[in-house]
Amino acid sequence: MTAEWLRSADAPRAIYATTNEQAHGVLFAAYSLGLGVPGELAVVGVDGTEASAYSEPSLSSIRQPTQAIARRAVEILVERSADDPIVTEIFDFELIVRKPSKA
Repeated sequence: MTAEWLRSADAPRAIYATTNEQAHGVLFAAYSLGLGVPGELAVVGVDGTEASAYSEPSLSSIRQPTQAIARRAVEILVERSADDPIVTEIFDFELIVRKPSKA
């Protein structure tokens, strides 16, 4: 599906993928079509996995504190009752800029 989109007349110039696995799929589709990354297409993923540094080209990614998020989610579930208000929390993140983002 990504390859079809990248071939279309309204092909994107940048793609934000919600996981690094998806972003690697976009990189593969771009490579298969002969598109230059980041020259013709910018790609950013989310997860901040170590493997992102070793793909070709290496992948820009948003690193989230997933262990801290999971730990806090469990704390909230254990501590709260059905009558408690909904909890909203924001965690810091880090943008790891590598070649595919044109940053």
